[in-house]
Amino acid sequence: MVVCVAFSVRAQWEDAQMTRVTFNDCASGLAKQSLCIDNCDKLHLCYGEGHVLFSSKGKYGVWSPSEELSFGDGKRYSYAIAVNPVTGTAHAVLIRYFYAPLPDFGELFYGSNAGGTWEFTRIDSSAYGGYGGRPPAIAIDSVGNVHLIWTATHYDTSLSHDVSRIVYTVNIDGDWGTQVVYSSSGEYNGVTPWIEVEKNGVAHIMWRPGSVYHLKNDTLSGTVWTADMLSEFPIEYPWFSDFKVDSDGNLHMVLEGIDYWGGPRYLYYYFRPFGSEQWEDPELVSEKACISRIAFGPQGRVHLVWTESADNFCGLSLYYSVRDEGGWSSWEIVGENFDYEYTIEPLWPCFVVDSDLHGHAVFAACEGLPVLSDSIEIFHYAAFDPYDVGHVVFLINYLYRQGPTPSCRSDYDLNCDGELTLSDVIVLVNYLFRGGPLFCR
Repeated sequence: MVVCVAFSVRAQWEDAQMTRVTFNDCASGLAKQSLCIDNCDKLHLCYGEGHVLFSSKGKYGVWSPSEELSFGDGKRYSYAIAVNPVTGTAHAVLIRYFYAPLPDFGELFYGSNAGGTWEFTRIDSSAYGGYGGRPPAIAIDSVGNVHLIWTATHYDTSLSHDVSRIVYTVNIDGDWGTQVVYSSSGEYNGVTPWIEVEKNGVAHIMWRPGSVYHLKNDTLSGTVWTADMLSEFPIEYPWFSDFKVDSDGNLHMVLEGIDYWGGPRYLYYYFRPFGSEQWEDPELVSEKACISRIAFGPQGRVHLVWTESADNFCGLSLYYSVRDEGGWSSWEIVGENFDYEYTIEPLWPCFVVDSDLHGHAVFAACEGLPVLSDSIEIFHYAAFDPYDVGHVVFLINYLYRQGPTPSCRSDYDLNCDGELTLSDVIVLVNYLFRGGPLFCR
């Protein structure tokens, strides 16, 4: 089951509500990039495995019916999603594996819903999932260029076996320029790469096969890459969890790990200023954290969410933390019993923060034991305001009394025709007072 959480400061959780997003149509859990948000605070969600599904929710609206992004062929998929924050167009990258259920070799596809419906193009036929089903990654820069990375393979005749590579490409004016930015020498030694881009299109790629590796190119689609790595950690057995690049080009990273089996599971936050070649000293956030995620608020504050670790297991509770001048303030936002008889699964939670400083996170939960359950659903837990009569008054004032222009026209285009007219008022009134549908969510 997957749960979506929203917040800003602790008090806002007191009014948070749980909304169920899916009803027996979620094939599996989440990927590391399953949730994103645009400048109008519209949420875009991708989930599943055998069937990759997409749903969205406007700031005041409800979740849309799911659309299938996979090709209905029964294959296993991995995926990632991103959104152009200005246009609101969603972009997705899929790997379809040749042999289900084993996520080994496959094909990589890129698609978007720019034309109103999803259309996909095959980019590569040598994508490699490995035995863990390593997902691809996607990022969009400030002018709308789409950046992709994934693990691929080629046969090395000198080694007599397949060698894994990290492949990077960026779509500029419809053309994909592909580069191999890393190649392993070990057999099937693929890694899970992550990508973030600065607003000028400079790409940052990170992964952790042992030490934490970081690559950065010089310009948009540049082929000159500089590399560095972080090899000393405050814990004996660390693993890389998430990283982000903020609007100023600063790097933010979270690492988790243990000193011994059964010991505390630490969560550390790292910061690297723009232009610096060194990470600042790590900051301890929690001693019982699993699978943490980073998001930025409108004022640039760093927010984290993670599932709780207890007795060597992840899940059961969702925690949130925000960085302020006094350090990290943390508290539980969703407990083991959250009005549904479900158990939070130890899978990727996904997390964004909207313009009102409400946070939104997605995590997995299920009926019964996570490993044995086939009842996985998606929930949205948020402190947000739905449509009310004030939106009707605002729209009427705009249309007929020269009132202020909506900052996001899509919030009021309720009949999906691209225009704001009396028909949108009628749709909203029918929704509020007669139980009518919202055609645009």
